[in-house]
Amino acid sequence: MTPRADNVNGYTADTNIGPDPQFATYPSTTRPNDNLDQDVLLPGTPGEGGDLRYVLGPAGLARSAIASARATRLSGQWLIDLSLTPKGSLQWDTLAEQTFHQIVGVAIDGRVVSAPINQPTLPSFTSFDGRLQISASLTEHQAKTIASEL
Repeated sequence: MTPRADNVNGYTADTNIGPDPQFATYPSTTRPNDNLDQDVLLPGTPGEGGDLRYVLGPAGLARSAIASARATRLSGQWLIDLSLTPKGSLQWDTLAEQTFHQIVGVAIDGRVVSAPINQPTLPSFTSFDGRLQISASLTEHQAKTIASEL
């Protein structure tokens, strides 16, 4: 499982933008071709607009940036709390500042599990201090499995 946190190239926080028909004929990036240093076209999670695909990359954060991960439940929803390494914290803050108020795609095992808007309620960028959460309509089993593999 290779987690990726990538900026969504060319997209802004305008969630009213529909799918781009120019990508309809392009196949999704396959697992062997899922290179962290290149742009990819990845599917969303089934049930979460499973027809959606995301143009992502190159990756701004990789698995090696994660110091620890644990599944937790908040307001009835399962989340994954991540603590980043010092280098990972700097990488994430750099990416988050560059993509402030834009959509950021989180891909795990070749599928986009979450695509939130980066700090949508804040007037200016604020450091994440090495901590972040993945919320992706996960079941308890999914959240615990992903956290244990990270």
